[in-house]
Amino acid sequence: MSYAFALEHFGTEKVHKHVGHESSGLESNAIALNKKGLPHNPLINAGGIMIASLLRPDLKESSRYEYIIDMW
Repeated sequence: MSYAFALEHFGTEKVHKHVGHESSGLESNAIALNKKGLPHNPLINAGGIMIASLLRPDLKESSRYEYIIDMW
């Protein structure tokens, strides 16, 4: 869902500058980057962390958490 929120807010071009969208063939908890130095996709841990970092970086952590909870 956070990936969808990021796409809605920023669009695919900006989001995919930070996270890939191809299958990695790795386990979801793998910490690995693609050849461009990006997480393979938003569904592995590294990609999820990157997507979370894109959502409302202007807010303090507690406010960012509330924003995401409200969006969900």
